[in-house]
Amino acid sequence: MNICVQLIGLNLKKLFLDNVVLSLSIVVVLIYSWFAELSGLAGITGAYFAGLFLGQTSYKNIVHEGISIVGKSIFIDVFFVNIGLGFYLFDIEAEPLFLIGFILLSIVSKIVGSGIGARITKFDTIRSFRIAAGMVPRGEVALIVANIGLEKNLVSTDILSATILMVITSAIITPFFLKYAFVKLKRKTF
Repeated sequence: MNICVQLIGLNLKKLFLDNVVLSLSIVVVLIYSWFAELSGLAGITGAYFAGLFLGQTSYKNIVHEGISIVGKSIFIDVFFVNIGLGFYLFDIEAEPLFLIGFILLSIVSKIVGSGIGARITKFDTIRSFRIAAGMVPRGEVALIVANIGLEKNLVSTDILSATILMVITSAIITPFFLKYAFVKLKRKTF
C-alpha cells in the first residue's frame, strides 16, 4: 500500500511539474509575441523564437505535447474561424486573371524552389519532383501574413481572399501531383 501511495505521489509531482512547465511556456510564448509586436514584427515571429528557445530546454517534449493539445483544441480553431469570417467568396473583386496568376505563381514557385532545393541536396530528378510535389500546399503562414497585412491596412480583403483561394487550391491539387509523382513516375522508388 505504501508503494502505491509513493507511486501516486510521484505521478502527481510529475503531473504538477508538467502543468507548471506548460503554463510557464505559454507565458513565455505570449511575452515573446508581445515583444515582437511592440518591435513592429509579427507576433508569429516572437512565437517562433520562443519555440526555438523552449526547444533547447530539457522540457522540450513536455512543452511540445502540451502546446500541441492546447493549440489544436483552442487557438488553431479560433484562428481559422477568424480567417473564415474575413473571407468573402462571392464578393471577390479581384480580377480573375490576377487570381489565376497568383495561384499559378504560388504553385509553380513552390515546385521550382523545392525541386531546386532537393537537387542541391543530391536527390535525382524524379525524387526531387516527388519532394517538390509534397511541398506544394501552402497554409497557415500564408494566411497569417495576409491577415496581418489586412489588419495593418497593407492589403485589401481581395488579397486575403486570393490567399485563401490559393491555400485551398494548393491543398486540393497536391494529391494529384503526388499521384503523378509516385504512380506515373514509378521508375525510382525510395
